Amino acid sequence: MRRAALVALAATLTLCSLAVSSLALAATTTAVPVTTTTLSSSTPTTSPTSTTTTVHATGETITTLPTSSGAVGSSATAISCVRPSYCAAGGVEFQRANIERPVLSVEANGTWAKPQIITGATSGASSAIVHVVCPRVGGCVALGQLISTGSSARFSSYLVVQHGSQWAPAHMIPSAGLGPKPSCLLTAMTCVTAVSCVLTGTLVKHSLDRVFSLTWRNGHWGVPHFLSGSTLGAASRLMTLSALSCVGS
Repeated sequence: MRRAALVALAATLTLCSLAVSSLALAATTTAVPVTTTTLSSSTPTTSPTSTTTTVHATGETITTLPTSSGAVGSSATAISCVRPSYCAAGGVEFQRANIERPVLSVEANGTWAKPQIITGATSGASSAIVHVVCPRVGGCVALGQLISTGSSARFSSYLVVQHGSQWAPAHMIPSAGLGPKPSCLLTAMTCVTAVSCVLTGTLVKHSLDRVFSLTWRNGHWGVPHFLSGSTLGAASRLMTLSALSCVGS
């Protein structure tokens, strides 16, 4: 069930990525990398695979994204490009025995590097990279999500920062100010620099979800702020903000 939910999330995010890339292509003839996800059976040996398509004015070139040793499939759920010759993509790799690992990969001058498996995320949970923002070359920031494997689903999120050619271990996003043992899902992120980001998410409270924002600057987290009017009563289930954009600090 967790795999099916993760695949559905990947498909939704991919469709959004394709829509944005189509708009970019209409405005320019510069090559635009587009990540697509091929969905197949959800069994461990036939997991979804990902390809990246570089669209040019005269045609397109399809290149399979590399995977780590032992991976039986992968799904790319996020991509960001500083320029056509430098992009970062994130998602999840599927290993045997239903093991899922968050991964990030960088493309430079048309060549995708071998993905780096992100460490530091809580074990015993489904995990995937859901957003990538690249303010500059070698200074990308990625947002990941965790779903616990207990009797009831609990959500948490983490941040991964790029330092040159390497990605640092995952840093769990603190839940201070969200109540005792909160289940929260960060769903959108924008970064004006490699050390200054704003994130939005949902505090999952069954029939009374609440949307909040959170800042991260120079390694320090701000206090969460709940959006005014974001509590709509008993009908406010699955409330979330799916897109965010900021200019300036």
